[in-house]
Amino acid sequence: MAESTVVTASKFAKNFGEYRDVATSGKTVLVQSHSRVVGGYISKEKLDYYEELERRDRQVHVVGDLPEDIVAALETAEYGKSAQ
Repeated sequence: MAESTVVTASKFAKNFGEYRDVATSGKTVLVQSHSRVVGGYISKEKLDYYEELERRDRQVHVVGDLPEDIVAALETAEYGKSAQ
């Protein structure tokens, strides 16, 4: 797992610039309130990466409930050839 820094919510708010620099250096800033992590602060690059992972997240279907377009694509698929 990537390196992270843990900080209280009040310290994070008072020293935002410092923790922005920590995040842009590649570390995750974990923000705690009452000794529980309530959020995190990450760099734009990590956010872009996370959003790309979310975009690529696969949908799962039960075979009997597959949409017709997926069934048609499977019926016409050829081994070794990628979809266009």
